[in-house]
Amino acid sequence: MIIELLHRWRAKNVGQALFPDGLPGAWPALMTAVLLLSVFSAAVGAQEGWLSGWSFRCQLVVDNSGPDLFDYPVRVIFDNADSALPDFEFTHAHPRGDDLRPVGGDGAGPLSHWVEEWSDSLQRGSLWIKMPFLPASGQTTAYLYYGNAAAGSAEEPDSVFLLWDGFEDFESRLNAPDSLGTPTYDGSGQAAHPDVVFSPEGWGSPNAYHYYMMMTPYPDGNENFENPSLLASNDGLLWQVPPGVTNPLRPGAAGGYNSDPDILFAEGQLRAYYCWAAGPGGDDTSRVLTFSSEDGVNWSDTTQVLKAPNYLVSPTLLVEDSTFMMWYVKTENCWSDTSTVHRRLSSDGFNWGSEETVSLSLDGWVTWHLDVQPIDSGYVMLVAAYREELSCESTALFWAQSSDGLIWSMSSTPLLQAGSSGWDEDLIYRSSFLVEDDTCRIWYSARRTDGVTGAEFWHVGYTQGTLEEFFEQGVNKWDRVIGDAAACDSLAHGDSLSLSIGTGGHSEVYAYVSEPVAFSGWFYDDLDTTEQGNGWLTLYDSQRIIGVGAYTDVSDSVYSYASYVSGSWQGVPTDAPRTVGWHRFSINVLPDSSQLWVDDLLAGHLDVLDAGDIERVELEGHGWFDDVSVRSFIWPEPHITAGQEEWPFGVADIGIQRHGDLGIRLHWPALPGAVAYRLYRSLNDPLSMPDSALAVVSDTVWIDHTAVPGDPAFNYFYWVLGWNGSILSAPSQPVGVFHRDQIDH
Repeated sequence: MIIELLHRWRAKNVGQALFPDGLPGAWPALMTAVLLLSVFSAAVGAQEGWLSGWSFRCQLVVDNSGPDLFDYPVRVIFDNADSALPDFEFTHAHPRGDDLRPVGGDGAGPLSHWVEEWSDSLQRGSLWIKMPFLPASGQTTAYLYYGNAAAGSAEEPDSVFLLWDGFEDFESRLNAPDSLGTPTYDGSGQAAHPDVVFSPEGWGSPNAYHYYMMMTPYPDGNENFENPSLLASNDGLLWQVPPGVTNPLRPGAAGGYNSDPDILFAEGQLRAYYCWAAGPGGDDTSRVLTFSSEDGVNWSDTTQVLKAPNYLVSPTLLVEDSTFMMWYVKTENCWSDTSTVHRRLSSDGFNWGSEETVSLSLDGWVTWHLDVQPIDSGYVMLVAAYREELSCESTALFWAQSSDGLIWSMSSTPLLQAGSSGWDEDLIYRSSFLVEDDTCRIWYSARRTDGVTGAEFWHVGYTQGTLEEFFEQGVNKWDRVIGDAAACDSLAHGDSLSLSIGTGGHSEVYAYVSEPVAFSGWFYDDLDTTEQGNGWLTLYDSQRIIGVGAYTDVSDSVYSYASYVSGSWQGVPTDAPRTVGWHRFSINVLPDSSQLWVDDLLAGHLDVLDAGDIERVELEGHGWFDDVSVRSFIWPEPHITAGQEEWPFGVADIGIQRHGDLGIRLHWPALPGAVAYRLYRSLNDPLSMPDSALAVVSDTVWIDHTAVPGDPAFNYFYWVLGWNGSILSAPSQPVGVFHRDQIDH
């Protein structure tokens, strides 16, 4: 349309006004060049809408075949070794991708992004961009700008993903964010007073388990359900009623109620002890009773081993060198401002010696419940205690240590207190623990109270860490940290730190999710084969688990994926070989299946997860993780295509002069980023730039020695284009003249 108007205006108006007797033969062409120079002057510099300060960009086109999507992350991959992808000039961008800036195709932006990896030497990079809106069954355009050496990183991974962690600020937080599943005979799932024992080889028949827990259901704090019940597990986290066992193992007795069970392995048996206390109108006594099993299914009759005036609570037992030891608390009631701790010894666990007074106290606190474990230098204890002015409904957990079991030193600050919100927000109650080297593994009961109805909810949770970690707790992005997970500065995929887990035993880091997601993380493989699960990325629904990673029980040489269904693991080796270095694991949840990926290789499909019942994502095992993300996911995913590199500038202000008797001299200002220039010439046509260049030069001056002198029939028009080593700039405006002799020297 512009060209058409120019022709009309040139022929009818300009010519008649300046040359009423007719136009000279060369004038129309010259006039056209002048008008083009005027009309298109705005296009000489940076293109309109170009991001100021950036030298290059490429177009991104996102095809979405699904429904409308909002704030959806898409991944852009550049890989010059992949012929299916357009080449990217990595030398034009910052070596770490700091200057990458995605903007919307409508000029809106910048868009939130995160550079996942970027390597000039490998000629490979990828980044995630959060697209504000992707219309259903449509295309969306964006632009990726780069080429600004002064630009710093503008990454916002926390904005791009539902959860992202590069572990630069990672600190442990050791309260369990949620409780464990504890099946109860009353169906409430509410439990208290856990006591846990561990068998390295597994114990029980016909089903052997590594862990056993004795606990009491406690729905809404109802003591009528507080009867000893048995659960078993092979990992200390997923608990079930052992086949053949019917809970409760000991029902409530008339005139009182049961409480506070404790178990231990002794003489090939699993022995259980628990309290019975007389109810109102009873004989005002407490009793300790015991029963045992040689297989975990069949149990002996109950034997009373101790009787004392009310209240005797929380017996905890050990056996060492055929000597049984029992510690317990004596108090008046749950609101008493004093209590005392005692110990008795026995050679058989049935007949107990005289009561010994234990020195265990902390100013301002009242001891309430106990659990004791042996260590090389003596004994350690978890103490649930409450402030003198309060009651046992405000307990916190303390640490104590003794060389002889009688004289104890107690920590001045709690090891674990009620959480800020959630299932353990009221109090930390009776707890059980195991000590492995310097790691303390704790199963603790806690309570939450409904602020409106007053209903109580009692559950058991699990946490783990060193004493230093318990006493120096911080905050992180994860809902739960189990074990010796810590920031590590010796390896990093991203900035400077990664997450090291499992160096002192099995560790887990997980977060709760409530929708179908894609879960990805980078794992550093050192090819260790001594650990069963070297690095494991897992995703759970409420009943099942799937995972992908280095699982040496399946293969030492390739990565594997696995599923946990109905109490058993099924592992499958993939085609992805294990190699030293960082590897990307990913799980994508589809409506009826899940994709498991290793280094962008589809490793397998599994249909065992319920997409509508997704519960949590988890890192576990042993090794190093970094740059872990959780994002929304829909299938099929939007597809993104990157276009060729674009250059914003065109050569401007071209000067033209006669050069002696045989040439036309062109000169122009240097174009930013140009390493060479291509020159094009047309005869008598200022509107059509030829396909082939007349010359290629590295300087900003060129002399046309082929111009024909003295012939008005030849009118010359020139274009200059910059070359940055990979692409040409936009054409300059055409510069046109009559014939050579009419140019001033």
